[in-house]
Amino acid sequence: PGVNFPSILKQMGAVGIGAKTDNILSKDDGFLRGLSQIMNVPTFWAHKAYLRFKVAYGLGSDLSNDFLKQGLQVGHILTGVVHQTPRWRKCYDSTKSNLPDEVAKLFVARHLPKKNIDSAETMLQNIRNVFKNEMTEETWMQPGTQRLAQQKLDNMFIQVGHGKWQDYDFQVTEHAYLNNTNNAKQWIIRRALERLSKPVDRERWGSMDPTQVDGSYARQVNGIFVPGGLLQEPFFSSTFPSSRNYGSVGSVLGHEMTHGFDDVGRRYDMNGRMHNWWTTQDVSAFKDRAQCLVTLYDGFEVDGEHVNGKMTLAENIADNGGVKLSYQAWLKDAGEDDVTDADKQLFFLSWGQTWCSVQRKRTAKLALMNDVHSPDRARVNLPLSQYEPFAEAYSCPDSYTMNPRQKCGNGDGAVW
Repeated sequence: PGVNFPSILKQMGAVGIGAKTDNILSKDDGFLRGLSQIMNVPTFWAHKAYLRFKVAYGLGSDLSNDFLKQGLQVGHILTGVVHQTPRWRKCYDSTKSNLPDEVAKLFVARHLPKKNIDSAETMLQNIRNVFKNEMTEETWMQPGTQRLAQQKLDNMFIQVGHGKWQDYDFQVTEHAYLNNTNNAKQWIIRRALERLSKPVDRERWGSMDPTQVDGSYARQVNGIFVPGGLLQEPFFSSTFPSSRNYGSVGSVLGHEMTHGFDDVGRRYDMNGRMHNWWTTQDVSAFKDRAQCLVTLYDGFEVDGEHVNGKMTLAENIADNGGVKLSYQAWLKDAGEDDVTDADKQLFFLSWGQTWCSVQRKRTAKLALMNDVHSPDRARVNLPLSQYEPFAEAYSCPDSYTMNPRQKCGNGDGAVW
């Protein structure tokens, strides 16, 4: 009641939102209740001060040196950063952020050959086939739920490289940097509001852009997006051995596919609609298997601080599933009889190299509090320690850290 949504939406140019249904879906009603209480407290000087800070901090990177210096001080407190972003990098990031597809067109033309796209699509299809077969062998699932899960997997669409190019119809003027970035932000908001009154476009890339070194699964449309930036060295190359490509990019692709069946994704059906299509027995069995991962990751420490296994569960399920599915797809693709121990070791080594990183302690500590991904070291070591083929490939002695006697899923996939 303390938040006047009709007035806010009207000022944003979205008068029709909520007009017919008289409701707005919220992911966090606790936040809205708290916000409503704050808006009824007559300390408006504090409200204004906070909002001024948010505006200044949000636009700070687009403003003068005084604002940049203040932004650096805040960043240093939060993450430990000590240097300003170089001007060339700032210019690139700004252009990429506000005109992503224009930058991506140049990138795709120069660095994304068709053979890379074809290879990634082949890997995804191979992983899908393995996953589909794996579902039939999951004894903890009821046959009816297995069939629905396989239908969802069949209906999962895949886009590799880039999607439909966007046309930016906002004004960009020379010597008007702040106005240009504001025009871009307004255009993004306007387009988002317009989409609310249109049918869902399953193939819209959203916040992803083709230059990103990442992948994405969108549960509301049941689709996987694989940017061209991921299909580059050192993660992927048509000249690499298949074990290296599957171990790195293949496992990332398997990760995205597994997201369709993690603790959040499993609640959405083959068309991206949220409803319970699992039996009570299936849900209970799933939660039992997932709880093993929660406990496992809860025990992982970074400088004395523990990972939150519940907060990171979806990503941990995807990591564990992605490695297993990609490994099985690789063995089938390469021919299990033709694979050597060195090939198997290279597969798992490639997964480890994918997550090589360096982080400041403050950044790592902040990530433990608000990042749904586990720390990179945990993303490598924990899935591999729970997967029996890794221990076999490296001849890990029993009861060692990377080969514990008790493994989630008995060493054959923690959840999937």
